[in-house]
Amino acid sequence: MFETIVGHEQNKEFLRRLLARDNRPHSLLFHGPEGMGKRLLALEFAKALLCLAPDKADRPCGICGSCRLLHTVGAGAPPEVRRGDTEGPGHPDLIYVEHDHNPDKKRRLITIGQIHDLIGQAQLSPSVGTCRVCLLDEADLMTTEAANAFLKLLEEPPQHLYFILIAAKTGNMLPTILSRVISLRFAALSRAEVQQILMRKTGLGADEAAVVADLADGSLGRALAYHEADILSLRDRAQEFIACFPTQTPLNLIMERDYFSDLIPDGSPASFETLRIFLDLMKTLFRDMLFLQLGLTGRVLNADRVPALQEQAQKWRRDALTHAVEAVERASLAALRHANRKAVLDDLTFTINAFAQHA
Repeated sequence: MFETIVGHEQNKEFLRRLLARDNRPHSLLFHGPEGMGKRLLALEFAKALLCLAPDKADRPCGICGSCRLLHTVGAGAPPEVRRGDTEGPGHPDLIYVEHDHNPDKKRRLITIGQIHDLIGQAQLSPSVGTCRVCLLDEADLMTTEAANAFLKLLEEPPQHLYFILIAAKTGNMLPTILSRVISLRFAALSRAEVQQILMRKTGLGADEAAVVADLADGSLGRALAYHEADILSLRDRAQEFIACFPTQTPLNLIMERDYFSDLIPDGSPASFETLRIFLDLMKTLFRDMLFLQLGLTGRVLNADRVPALQEQAQKWRRDALTHAVEAVERASLAALRHANRKAVLDDLTFTINAFAQHA
């Protein structure tokens, strides 16, 4: 059970014991940084809860009617609750709630309307087996109104319904919700584990997979996204960008450069994700320069670039590097809100150049 999921052995063992019991808690919270495998294990656990195999030790069996309905869930989006609609691979006893996909909204949120739809669906009896499961993905994105409405459902859940909440930051959640769930924390995978999965899933060679695993810092989801985004080319351009500073003519820099439009085109949802990855890489490079100044070589993520980073780090004061990291973090938040790529990078150019000139 859960053999296909790498790492998180403690959490997997806890879930195995939970499945063996007749009397189970109705609400679990899987929390930890993005890309650690929370969603994958939550889907597998939901599959086991819904499985019809007589022997609990065999769940999920993969062959019963319920498991066959969920066979495609791991390959694509599970059923979603979006303003009352259920979409995706069909299992009538699985409800999947994620952030509202309204393109007019710049922030990702789970709205009170979605929770009202969930409350309506929660009253339905199981159709296939003896229970139903609700996966509430990115539960930390609930609005205050949505969280309060969900709390009422959590306080008096239908007997047949299990909740699995998934969140990156529990600090954004209501304490009253946290007090009513059993929490399972997901820590970073080891570099070797991420490297192993990358080699298996993407065909990368050992050396290239090791670099991507280092940059992903224990996040498998981030590592896979980095691979898709051609991270090594993006990192080259990020380091090239940082090397431009300081400059006496930042306006000329803005006018002359295309701001990596060949790698980060404007206008598509994928471009925003690529921009965020580019900014993540900039942040790791600035942080590594700071670590090298502090003599913390063991904490450097771009280990294969140490000589070049040491040379660049000599041009910066420590406080300037700290401010540069903070500026890139603010730019990442702007990218998350789907701000214009050029506007984000223009602002970052002026901000970082100001810090670099005082370095």
